[in-house]
Amino acid sequence: HLPCMAAMVQCAQQAPVPLSVSDVKDIGPDYAVTLHEWRRMWNNQHPELLALGYDDAFIRKYDFYFAYCEAAFAAKYIHDYIITWKRAADNAAEVSGVASAAAPLVQEAKSDNWTQLVLLVYVFLCGVCVGRVEGLWMAPISAASFVFAAKALPMLAPSTWTYAQAGRWASAVVDLLYAGIVSAAFFVHVYQQRGLPPATDQLQHLILCGALGFYTFKLWNMITQPRSSVHSICLLVLVLVCVGAAVVKQMFMEVLVLALVCEVNSAFNAAERLLKVSNALPSLHGTMTMLSKATFLLFRVVPHLALTAYIWQMRTGFIPPYTFVMGFGGILVVNAYNMRLLLSK
Repeated sequence: HLPCMAAMVQCAQQAPVPLSVSDVKDIGPDYAVTLHEWRRMWNNQHPELLALGYDDAFIRKYDFYFAYCEAAFAAKYIHDYIITWKRAADNAAEVSGVASAAAPLVQEAKSDNWTQLVLLVYVFLCGVCVGRVEGLWMAPISAASFVFAAKALPMLAPSTWTYAQAGRWASAVVDLLYAGIVSAAFFVHVYQQRGLPPATDQLQHLILCGALGFYTFKLWNMITQPRSSVHSICLLVLVLVCVGAAVVKQMFMEVLVLALVCEVNSAFNAAERLLKVSNALPSLHGTMTMLSKATFLLFRVVPHLALTAYIWQMRTGFIPPYTFVMGFGGILVVNAYNMRLLLSK
């Protein structure tokens, strides 16, 4: 039996000599690295194990054991705590110690609740809107497809990779897939229209609805990661609100489609991450980094600044007026985020 942190704290508080937590540390992520090395060494000793009389079924069982334990610790489904206990009477920080000990479990519970809440809201909104808005069926389908890809792709990674490395590789592949498709669709769209696309264009609907699905997937992914930046989550929520409102109201979608030219830069960023995570083609790493920085300026910073000026010039054409506040406020936040990224490069 592996008791959870909450159960240990409760039992310690009810003991004849009550104990409280003074300090706690979760070394589970480090243990995942250890398990990965055990699995590698185990598989490297395959001939020696056979010579000792163990059959393939036995060897595969331990290979599976090492693999699923590594994944469980890396994903924080199970933990390996180092706990310091003190007598409750001697520990002035008893309440804070208990809170510290329970923090990982609380964080996971919050993440799980947030995931369920986002899923419920998203399904409800899709059910309300899909029947009324052309092409919106693409949003839940694309979101489900990206979630499936993010879960399935790590299984295709080389067995020598750690669970975390396989996850980063899968994330880069999904981002590259989305950015590549949207970038290609954008240029096809602009070429066909030779200018600003009309609001009734079907490809425009599909691009924006597909983007809605991807942004939903990214929001779900951020919420389930305890280390995600609050600023990034808030920005993504703002983007979802603006894009979703425009699609549902069938308003100013041409501006949003033009804003998606930034996905060209996203494609280069994802390709750069993919090469570095997989350590493939090392000679191209420097070139890809330069292309990533160049496309950041050409396809993200400059177009978004131009759209800011365009939205300001067209401010009298936004009806009702609150749509201008949403649009202009949204693009200002995006520009601020771009400047922050630019300064960090």
